[in-house]
Amino acid sequence: MAYHQLKGIERRQHKRYQAKENLIVYDSEGFGQVENISMGGLRFRVLRSRDYILPPSFNIGLLCAEAKTYFDNLPCQLVSITPSTQLEQPARMTRSVQVGIKFIDLTMLQQKQLSSFITMNKLNTSKNNASTSLQAMRLELCGNQMLFNVAT
Repeated sequence: MAYHQLKGIERRQHKRYQAKENLIVYDSEGFGQVENISMGGLRFRVLRSRDYILPPSFNIGLLCAEAKTYFDNLPCQLVSITPSTQLEQPARMTRSVQVGIKFIDLTMLQQKQLSSFITMNKLNTSKNNASTSLQAMRLELCGNQMLFNVAT
């Protein structure tokens, strides 16, 4: 199917969710704010020096203090970097960028954990669902492994 025939139609493989405001992404260089997330990847905003270059692939972690959850060592690949703004003096060497990444080589366990993590940390659009995911799941942290137990 030609591109012009797909105009206006969502072409992503995975449904994208708006992230809660306090969902943080981190890597070896610092922290950023997640804007949206899916099973395929995420987009986040971060402040970095103007000369900073992300490697083609790296690991990230996700943290949500409100839900007391984190997810560490997610392998990902850089998809896009879009400069947003350059800050005024004296920080003119710093810029805000939007970074798009896709998850790569996730194990079945990581995929299951990511799905649960997204459910717990996406912005709810329905008032009826406001706290359902937090009531339905209990998170256990075991070292660097993160295990979810679904309450029955």
